[in-house]
Amino acid sequence: MSVVYTVDPMSRWNFGVRESVGLNSTVSCNNSCAAPSIPKGALLVQSASGTEKVKSGQGTLEIYPGEAAYFFMNDEMTRYNDNHGGMTVLWRCLDCLDATPSRSLAKLIVPAREEMGVTFVHRGLKAAKYQLTAYGRWTNSVGKYPWSDGRGYQNACGKSCPMPQANNQLLVAQKQDGSSTSVGIRQKIELDAGESLTLKSNDDAGGYGDNGGELVVYLQCLDCEP
Repeated sequence: MSVVYTVDPMSRWNFGVRESVGLNSTVSCNNSCAAPSIPKGALLVQSASGTEKVKSGQGTLEIYPGEAAYFFMNDEMTRYNDNHGGMTVLWRCLDCLDATPSRSLAKLIVPAREEMGVTFVHRGLKAAKYQLTAYGRWTNSVGKYPWSDGRGYQNACGKSCPMPQANNQLLVAQKQDGSSTSVGIRQKIELDAGESLTLKSNDDAGGYGDNGGELVVYLQCLDCEP
């Protein structure tokens, strides 16, 4: 669906300092921030296409089945507790009246610390293809590794990881046959009737205890009956 949004120009918040900031904060952030290259206190919008700064107080988004969009402050990932205020975002769907009935949709929350992963089971009586879309940020070691989305960061994980040569803290999917597939932030996967799929962070075996954050993963069945 197509969404148009507007941010209330009178909205204010702060990131632990006394001075309130709006959309045009100029305070530099660091590698612990959700978006390190964007000023601290800026309003961010995250969708399947990535994370970007809300620049003009208004904009449009294309949101596809099984996807979502999030508005949030750019701040250090462990420093949100001392923030105050809020941004009011008004939005309107431009084409919802034309939408077709939604197909099977599941939502999973995948904590970075969960070594066993989170499992989804396809309950259909025949094989089906699912679109997986992931949102959020996590790290494989709080205070040591950078925070990332489901694509992880450019560093080979290691021989005891589900996918040893793939990025550290990549979102991976493990099927019943033991095979692992890269999900990142978006991927299509086919499941047989009754087959399960386990989602987890790409990390060393036994090394999940110092991880932080979580991803929200939507699984949209592309060929199930409405």
